[in-house]
Amino acid sequence: MRTASSVFVLLTLAGSLFFLTACETGSETTISGPDPEGPPTVILTFRNLGTEAWIATNVQGADGVVDAGTENPTLRLNEGVRFVVENDAGVTDHPFALRGPDGTILLNQRDGGGSLSNEPDINFTADDDGMAFTFTRSLSQEVATYNCLNHVDMEGTVVTADAE
Repeated sequence: MRTASSVFVLLTLAGSLFFLTACETGSETTISGPDPEGPPTVILTFRNLGTEAWIATNVQGADGVVDAGTENPTLRLNEGVRFVVENDAGVTDHPFALRGPDGTILLNQRDGGGSLSNEPDINFTADDDGMAFTFTRSLSQEVATYNCLNHVDMEGTVVTADAE
C-alpha cells in the first residue's frame, strides 16, 4: 500500500510541474512569440534613433513588411496577420502606438488602451516589451500611422499591403 501511495504522490507532483511549466510558457506568447493555433505571425523589432525616428532592426515571419534600417519606415501590413512589435527603445521613453488619420490613438503600448483595444478580433495585448495585435479589416480601415507617444518626429505611415 505504501508503494502505491508513493507512486500517486510522484505522479501528482509530476503533473503539477507539467501544469506550471505549461502555464509559464503560455504566458510568454503574449508579446514575444506566435500562437501556433492563431493567425500567421510577424515579429517586428524597433529601436529609436534619439527622439527623431524609429528604426526597424529585425523582421521575422514575412518579407516586404518594412524596410529595415530606414528611419520611420512605412509599415505594409496584411489583414488577418498577427503582428508582434518588440520595442527595444523602451516603453517609458518611447511607447509605441497606432493612430488614425485624425490622431486618435487606436492601440498603444503605454497603458494598453486605445479606441480599438477592446475589439476581440484584434486581440490586443501590451506590456513593457512591446505590443501585439491582429490586423483586422476594422483596424486596417482606421489606422494611418504608428508613432512614439512622447516624440512627434518618431512617426511612420501604416498601409494595408492587400490594398496597395
